Amino acid sequence: MSRRTTGTPGSGIDCVSGTTGLVGRVDYQRRREALRDWALPPDEWDALVSELPPLPGPIRPPVGDRKRQDASVYIWVQVTQGEHLFAPRPIEAEQPQHVQREWALRRNTTWYNLVRPDTFRHYADLRKLLAEYAQQLARDIDSGTGRSLTVNEQPDAHAQ
Repeated sequence: MSRRTTGTPGSGIDCVSGTTGLVGRVDYQRRREALRDWALPPDEWDALVSELPPLPGPIRPPVGDRKRQDASVYIWVQVTQGEHLFAPRPIEAEQPQHVQREWALRRNTTWYNLVRPDTFRHYADLRKLLAEYAQQLARDIDSGTGRSLTVNEQPDAHAQ
């Protein structure tokens, strides 16, 4: 297997060639730059949560802006391989201070439920959808095509 470098040193564009062809090295800096102020757009969030299977019983987990923000962080981590603590939180930043404090208090619990292997069914189903979305978003960024990477406004910014 031979190694060749394209681009500038440290740019993350090294390729390894072997019998299976070229395998590109992921440019995580490019991905982080593309997602610098990113959040899952409301229409795409609505489409994702509409795919969640129904849960038995009358209780429905909330799927408002707070969970959309947490889902955005999860996707950001999957795409950039960054630490969730450093992910942008543009939806949260648009909220009044008291709402930001409430969201911050729930942040660790939601994150724990999204990443733990034996989580509640709602979070396991959501994680699967978010992982698929993250894979496609990463491909879109890497290829320079695909969906818009801007923050979309939502009419009810205070929804949970």
